[in-house]
Amino acid sequence: MVSRIVALLMMIATISGCYQAQTYMTRPDPVTGINVYTSDGGKIPGTWVYVIDDSVTSASRQIKASSHACSLHTYPVNAGDSLSSSVSNAMEQIFENTLPRKALPTSSSAVEEGLSGAAIIKLDEFYPKFNCSIGQIEGYCTANTDLSLTVTLVHYPEGKRKYVHASSQRSADGSSGQMCAAVSNVIAASVKKTTKDVLERIGEKISLVNMSSK
Repeated sequence: MVSRIVALLMMIATISGCYQAQTYMTRPDPVTGINVYTSDGGKIPGTWVYVIDDSVTSASRQIKASSHACSLHTYPVNAGDSLSSSVSNAMEQIFENTLPRKALPTSSSAVEEGLSGAAIIKLDEFYPKFNCSIGQIEGYCTANTDLSLTVTLVHYPEGKRKYVHASSQRSADGSSGQMCAAVSNVIAASVKKTTKDVLERIGEKISLVNMSSK
C-alpha cells in the first residue's frame, strides 16, 4: 500500500510540474493532402499565382496549460513553416497550375505571363490551447486550436477581386508523457487537424466562387 501511494505521489508530482520547468518546442507537421469537393470534380483550370502572407509564415504562439497539471512548462508552437507548406500543398490541389510568388504581379505582367488569377492567403487567427488532467496511470491532455484564413482571389485580366474566408476548431487527445514532454504531440495533432479542416473549406469555397465568376 505504501509503495502504491509513493508511486502515485511521484506521478502527480511529475504531471503537475513539481520538477524543473521545461520548454518544449512544438512544430506541427504540414498537411499533405486535402479533400476538395467541386461541381465538376476537377481542378480550377489555368495558371494561378499564390502569395503566402507574412502572417502565415510567422504564425507562432507560446502557450501554457490552462490546468494545474503540466502548468509549469512552456510550449512555444512554431507553426509558420507547417502552415506555409500546407497552404502550398492545398493550392497545388485546388488549381491546375500554380506559381508561388513573394508579391502580387501587376496586371500588365499577369497578362504577359498568361495568368488566370492570383490568390493571396492571410492568417486571421491562430490560437492553440490545452489542458491536462491526472489519471490513475498517466496524465491525459486535450488540445484545441482555433484557426482562420482569408484568401483574396484576383481574376485576370479584369483584376476583379473576391474574398473567401474559413475558420475551424479541432481537438486532439493524448498522454502527457513523462515530465509532460508528450503534450507537444497533442498540440501538434490539434493544429494539423484544424489546418486540414480550414484548407478543405477554403478549397470548396474557392471552387464555388470560381464557378460563379464564369
